[in-house]
This record gives sequence, structure tokens and C-alpha cells, in this order.
Amino acid sequence: MDRQKTLKTLRWYDESYAYEIDSYHFDRACWKMRTLERTFHETTKSSRIRCCQQISNHIEAILKPTAPIDYNAMSDEELMERFKSIKTRNAELRSLFQYQDTYLPSWDPFSGIRRRVKAAISESWGSMIRKMRKE
Repeated sequence: MDRQKTLKTLRWYDESYAYEIDSYHFDRACWKMRTLERTFHETTKSSRIRCCQQISNHIEAILKPTAPIDYNAMSDEELMERFKSIKTRNAELRSLFQYQDTYLPSWDPFSGIRRRVKAAISESWGSMIRKMRKE
């Protein structure tokens, strides 16, 4: 495979990989929020705090900035090594999505909605975290 095709493939794969990881964390955070909503009145304060911390961890993983990769500065060996790591990263994604709770809905075609909702959730979540820290 020539260098330009490898660069194109790596750029595409890295973008889709980052999106899938964000999608995983988004769905897990939503699931935890729905679970907390259903069980809020029956749970203890410490259990609610633990659930909110798990939600916070998932949202922070989404909001964590990814470092830009300069593919043009990489040598051919580094590019091939990164290209060969695609199988490993695919296995990592499969292991993340392999376990699905019965309450977690299966993956749906509404992936475009996630991008639009991400901004709205991050803004409201930030204000909620600030309120929790004040108390």
C-alpha cells in the first residue's frame, strides 16, 4: 500500500475510532442517567453519588481532548506500525461493545443525534457539576 492510501486510511480509521469510543461513553452515561432517574427515590445518598460519579467519568472521557496526530511527520515504519495496530484497536472496540446490559438499547441508526446532543449535555452537565461542588 502506498503512503497516500495508508495516510487516508489511518485518518479515516482514527476519526471513526474516536467517534465509536465517544459513542460508547455517551450511551453508558445516558444509561446510567436513566437508571438513576428510575431508582432515585429508592437509593441511598452514597449510591446516588457513586452513580453520578460514574456518569461524570463517562462524560469527562467524551470531553477529554484528543491530541492531534501529525501523520506527515511519521516515518514509513511508524505509519505501518500504526496501520497494523488497527486490528488491536478493533478488538478493543469489540470487547467494549461485547457486554451489553439488558437495559441498554442496542445500537441504533441515530448516531448523528449523538453529535448534536453532546454539546447540549456537556453544557448542562457542566452547570450541574458546578452546583454539586458548591454544596
